[in-house]
Amino acid sequence: MQTNKFDQNLKNSIRLIIALMVFLSIPGCGFKDPVESTNIPAVTPVIGTATPEPETALVFEQVDLPVGYGYTSSFVDVYFTEPRSGLAYYEEDGIETKLIESIDGAKVSIDLAIYSFDHYLIERALINAFKRGVTVRMVMESDSLDSSSVIRLLAAGIPIVGDDTSSLMHNKFLIIDEVEVWTGSANYTYDSFYVDNNNLIRIADEEIAANYEAEFEEMFSVHFFSTDTKNNTPYRVVDLSGTKIETLFSPDDQIARVIVNLLKNSTKSIYFMAYAMTAEDYSEVLIGQFNNGLIIEGILDGQLLKSGGSEFEQLINSGIQVLPDGNDGLLHHKVMIIDEEIVVTGSYNFTANAERQNDENILIIYNKALAKLFLEEFGRINEIRPSTP
Repeated sequence: MQTNKFDQNLKNSIRLIIALMVFLSIPGCGFKDPVESTNIPAVTPVIGTATPEPETALVFEQVDLPVGYGYTSSFVDVYFTEPRSGLAYYEEDGIETKLIESIDGAKVSIDLAIYSFDHYLIERALINAFKRGVTVRMVMESDSLDSSSVIRLLAAGIPIVGDDTSSLMHNKFLIIDEVEVWTGSANYTYDSFYVDNNNLIRIADEEIAANYEAEFEEMFSVHFFSTDTKNNTPYRVVDLSGTKIETLFSPDDQIARVIVNLLKNSTKSIYFMAYAMTAEDYSEVLIGQFNNGLIIEGILDGQLLKSGGSEFEQLINSGIQVLPDGNDGLLHHKVMIIDEEIVVTGSYNFTANAERQNDENILIIYNKALAKLFLEEFGRINEIRPSTP
């Protein structure tokens, strides 16, 4: 497409420079000592403690969705699936329709890192964007490269890089024109949008987009995954009109230390919706804060609990109100809501593998209005969970 040719060449040149900078910043120009490749990254300064600027009221308007819940504001949108809807059976008109609208509006580039992809309409939107001259690139978990959608994307000429590691490329993020980021807990599959409880969050900001672009280039251009990755996020903390947003990636940023620090400093309440919680760090601080008199409530995925290994029993035995969800699908959120004003969300399960091995991302967003929307989602799921394990 001639009108975009200059922009595309410029973007490609910039991406090459970024890739070279990432590559050359690694000791040995990218050739790692095999022994060092298994080390957990050095401890980074703990964030999550800085006091945000006074929050400017963020006004959300509800989005009319046949299947799901949506809310939009000046720079952040959030969407929740609704598996209980009678229309969910038809697998259309869900929260991914808003994602597709953004893909359809892309002008220059789309970069996507996704654990699992099998969704015809999103696939079509990406292929159509590619055909109209938009640069489309993808990174995926290698074990998920055999789906029908992925095969057709490759056949259309869209480049897809697999992680080729024993760990998981577990991210779920998409960057449009380097100014807009979609992330959250949802994979790009029909089950994710119509069977499981998931969230999508969209943020329009160049600096946050630059954070995700740096992570994407590291995987796509340099082929560094898992413990090969480097802590190179350009804007770890961004302030958007008084809303502080922190961007973290795993295993680079030792996310557990940041979240645990937030939990230790909470003064009122902690609510969590989690597919998995197997790391003792979280149960220990939750129990400690419960004993300090804070409100602690949680919902875990009932299907995963049956396989064992969760901190569920320890939390229950401490007196904390935490029960399995009542959805026949998955409770796939990875969410914490702290003091009704801080939201933690992304692809990161609260597990040792997510912390030390997998490629993951989270956002920590300091905003009461957004926290209220996540608390409403907690309430919806809480309504259908069983009263006993």
